[in-house]
Amino acid sequence: MQNVIERVMPWGPVFFGGLVFAPMWSAALDINLPAMIALGLVWGYVAKVRGRWF
Repeated sequence: MQNVIERVMPWGPVFFGGLVFAPMWSAALDINLPAMIALGLVWGYVAKVRGRWF
């Protein structure tokens, strides 16, 4: 179990961007959810690579 957690944790920003930010912004901006999930996943990946959100 520890091995799984160690492999998943670095990808936390990607999951957070796709599963938390996307639905929140989708509801706030009235944009369809699949498009926002894709945008959230991309934004999360960029945050993972850069090491920060902004």
